[in-house]
Amino acid sequence: MQTIAKAYNYLQKILIIDFNGLIVRRLHSSRFLWFALLVLIISPHLAICETCQNGNGSLASNARTSYDTADNYYANGDFDNALQYFHQSLDCYQKLSDSIQIGELLNRIAIIQREQGNYAEALEKFQSALDIQESMGNEEGVAQTSNSIGILYMAWNDYPKALSYFHQALKIFSGTGNEVKRADVLNNIGLVYRYTEKYDSALVCFGHSLQIRQKEGDEIKIATSLHNMGVVFNAIAEYEKALDYFNQAMEIREKLNARHEIAVSLNAIGNTYMNLQQYSDADTCFVAGLSIALSLKLTKMIITVYENMVLNYAAMEDHENFRKHFDLYIGFYDSVFNAEKHRQLLDLQTKYETEKSAQKISALEQQNIIHELEIRNNRLILVILFVFLVVVGVSGFLLYRISNMRSQQKVLSAREHTLRLQMNPHFIFNSLVAIQSYIYEKDAVKASSYLSGFAKLIRLILDNSREEYISLDQEIKTLNYYLEIQELRFENKFEYSVHIDPELDTTNIAIPPMLAQPFIENALEHGLFHKNNKGIIDINFSRENHILVLSIEDNGIGRKNAAKIGKEGSSDHESLATKITKERFAGMKKKVWQNISFEIIDLEDEKLNPIGTKVVFKLPLMYLK
Repeated sequence: MQTIAKAYNYLQKILIIDFNGLIVRRLHSSRFLWFALLVLIISPHLAICETCQNGNGSLASNARTSYDTADNYYANGDFDNALQYFHQSLDCYQKLSDSIQIGELLNRIAIIQREQGNYAEALEKFQSALDIQESMGNEEGVAQTSNSIGILYMAWNDYPKALSYFHQALKIFSGTGNEVKRADVLNNIGLVYRYTEKYDSALVCFGHSLQIRQKEGDEIKIATSLHNMGVVFNAIAEYEKALDYFNQAMEIREKLNARHEIAVSLNAIGNTYMNLQQYSDADTCFVAGLSIALSLKLTKMIITVYENMVLNYAAMEDHENFRKHFDLYIGFYDSVFNAEKHRQLLDLQTKYETEKSAQKISALEQQNIIHELEIRNNRLILVILFVFLVVVGVSGFLLYRISNMRSQQKVLSAREHTLRLQMNPHFIFNSLVAIQSYIYEKDAVKASSYLSGFAKLIRLILDNSREEYISLDQEIKTLNYYLEIQELRFENKFEYSVHIDPELDTTNIAIPPMLAQPFIENALEHGLFHKNNKGIIDINFSRENHILVLSIEDNGIGRKNAAKIGKEGSSDHESLATKITKERFAGMKKKVWQNISFEIIDLEDEKLNPIGTKVVFKLPLMYLK
């Protein structure tokens, strides 16, 4: 290797070479031509690269230098340069076949990609890191990567999956006695409780995490715990206490020049000022936080700040800035939280789980083969019988999987159609026009309220659409947002009520998402739209033994009269909602093996005149895991 390296250096003295195009530009001595060409052929195999070796430095030392440089850039919030040097370090460690460092670097790179909103790329690297750490039996590495994956799913609002990864990490760190990492995971679990509005549990987790961090003296993480406690107090309207925690965190972050965290603090303080109706102070904080987030390309932070700025400008009646920042908010939101990126994440997760299952099946088959070879001489008949049973079992399993996948495909198709019904462009356009009218009328309170409700409704619809089951509480919350927006559209032409049986545990009972909304839309568009007097929609959730009963009743003109009006689209639309619901129920029946039904009842008075419509769903009581 030393001889080849010397030849390579000698070649550089006699040649000027464009290595990007492999073109010899000047040759001082033609007698060295063959020698030069030989070196050019061999050079790709040399362990000499600009990013991994300088002078007499070794791969290991340069890998470590690149890693430390990247770490410094990351600490200063310069994610682009941090990524560049992490990749250089990864190249070196891959040449050294250092699996421990490779797993750690994949995890660090994925963390930056996650912060920049590149969720699909981040998840792919996290899974690769997890595979390496599991194969080496590196418990700490498995826990650290599980924690990072949990943060990714938390950013995507998939809280159950995030919690499963956090609890896996917490179990390992508790077992190894790593208090620093245990505090990190407790903090993340507290965030999930905060996002799901379980504030008491969130404060317990944040407080425990803060105690550990204060004992360890980690200032940047102490600031994180203080900040998170401030967020909880802000959520429960204890604004002065929230500001106190935020300012303590901000002081630490400014001292450490942690730009990323400073942006987070500025956004939180601005949000609290907005709640205190100190809109000018809030705007100052938001503008400063947005400047940092844009410079660091923190996409998710940019979206959050824009959302707060839109609400703040609405309250300030600054219509020009409201429209400008609303457009920017929508543009950034669509760039990250769109259906295509969501589909990429799901595809990656499915691919990863499938590969893991295939590896386990392959390992099991190898064990069976070894076992068969050991007993082949004296138990040949039993081996043949065993192989036969395995073939039959695998065939049955595959047939079951194929049938199950077909059913799942039908369910997914039905859910997609249901999502399209909910995301009706006509409904969205009319809602935005109604909100805009409040803005032009300078009714900032109503505009802010309905804008917030509309944004929450769209987010809930997108979140719920990817789940097979959600909590009854989540379904009721979505219906309330939807009906509030429809009340705005219809200018209070109807009243609605939602009745819930007090015996129902709404937080734990499971229900298919977006079940009632298509039929409520039918009631509004085709039952109440043509009424001269005020319409009424009554939604009722009750329990009959082990059955959950959902009824939707309206006092509209009835299906027969709606058909007579000549709106051909009404019957088609209703039949589509009915067809999709039947397809969803057919898929569910194959899984739960229980009776699931719904019926549409035409309500009539004593003279058989239509007085409304009633839709009744009956589902078995199921609970979230």
